[in-house]
Amino acid sequence: EIAVSDWSSDVCFFRSIDLGIFPKERREKLEKIYRYNYFDVLYYRSNLWMHSHRVLWLLEEVAPLAKKHIKFDLEKARALALVHDDAEMVTGDIQAIVKARISKTELAKLERKELLAVKSLVKKFPKTINGYVYEDLLNHSAKKDCIEAQLVSYVDKMDAYCESLHE
Repeated sequence: EIAVSDWSSDVCFFRSIDLGIFPKERREKLEKIYRYNYFDVLYYRSNLWMHSHRVLWLLEEVAPLAKKHIKFDLEKARALALVHDDAEMVTGDIQAIVKARISKTELAKLERKELLAVKSLVKKFPKTINGYVYEDLLNHSAKKDCIEAQLVSYVDKMDAYCESLHE
């Protein structure tokens, strides 16, 4: 395994992240949650398992450029990319358009529900992933309170845009 150490090169090598530390049920649950469930007709509907991997790959593509402009922990961002939607195993997939249209009270209620989902997930799954505390990663993902979570959120939106173009 090779870790990225030289950002002056256009070629980057990333260490693999072992998802085998999670029980099989995590993958199964993520594969059963399809994105854009509010739309009846879609020709290509991805699930959260596929989506989290695409977010990781997009992150790895933009990382060299991002590293030139902002300081962030790439390995933390990579781990975040793979778990950023895990809370949806409990809450279900709630699209951005729904969040944009609901009241502040309803949005706060959804945010509390997501934080409760984190508490239930950390009881079932490993304490760490890729050297980072799983609970911390999920909380960062929910709160967008660190640069890595904000970068993952950005590439998450890029993937959503790509999915819409594909349709």
